[in-house]
Amino acid sequence: PNVQNALIRRVYVEPNVQNAFLISVGVLFAISVLLGWHVFLVASGQTTIEYYANKNKANQARFRGGAYFNDYDLGMTRNFEGIFGKTSYPLQWMMPSSREPPGDGMNWQTCKTAFLDQFDNV
Repeated sequence: PNVQNALIRRVYVEPNVQNAFLISVGVLFAISVLLGWHVFLVASGQTTIEYYANKNKANQARFRGGAYFNDYDLGMTRNFEGIFGKTSYPLQWMMPSSREPPGDGMNWQTCKTAFLDQFDNV
């Protein structure tokens, strides 16, 4: 019986564990790629659709010898604060809270308005 149990374990159980491990690694890789992509999008202040539109505009500007800058890119820190809110503790935005989200959801701060807001506070 011990030999038979060892054979059953070796033939049926170990390949299942190996397959489960390979599937888990594949899913982990896919989720990591998506997480990296969305962190990049938040850090650059754009959505996926805006990314492709801005990429096209940047290529056109480069072809003409110029440069294109995204109006909504306020810098990495201010972009994260614009999406997740300003917090006093790092990674506090991951916790549930009752605070209102920044802005009204329809109008967003641009580089130009951020620059002008600096003078309003003086």
